[in-house]
Amino acid sequence: IIFSIIFYLTLILAFDSVKNVALTNKKSTENEELEKIAYIDTLTKLQSRVSYMQFTKKQELYHKNDTSNSSFVFVMMDIDGFKKINDTKGHTIGDEILKSVGAIINEHFKQFKCKSFRIGGDEFVLLFENIQISDIEPQFIKMNEKIHNSNGITMSYGCCEVDFNNEEPFENAYKKADILMYSHKEQKKLHS
Repeated sequence: IIFSIIFYLTLILAFDSVKNVALTNKKSTENEELEKIAYIDTLTKLQSRVSYMQFTKKQELYHKNDTSNSSFVFVMMDIDGFKKINDTKGHTIGDEILKSVGAIINEHFKQFKCKSFRIGGDEFVLLFENIQISDIEPQFIKMNEKIHNSNGITMSYGCCEVDFNNEEPFENAYKKADILMYSHKEQKKLHS
């Protein structure tokens, strides 16, 4: 009888352990999926705003002690007339355009050391490490041609260097690139 009781208690404990391992694995998988959703924009497959915030904070901390003189080119982009597209053609078409733009950005800049983020709506940030603006800027003309040929739309952009001597280097670059992007957008309106 004692042997039977010990045997059954051992089975119960073993079953409980297996059950706990299975639950832990399930929670781990669920957490990985939630993390993936948080860091990757599900529509464009680019990195998300959360990923952008985390990356820039890490870079700011790193560059406080950096002696390698690495640099970043900060690029802000958005789709010209995107609100009108959503209003006239619908959000489903807008989503398809965002997917296409994300794929083109990923493909076009994969040869460069580039981090691509969808910040929100039709706004994108690209960060290029250790490259000059003059070397990367011609790529935006080529990218815009691909996007126009694929979707009949264009994008405006603004480029600047991240100045790590500033208190908030990425926030300052964001503001500067945003102003340059809207200036680019206005110049295109004047010439059309």
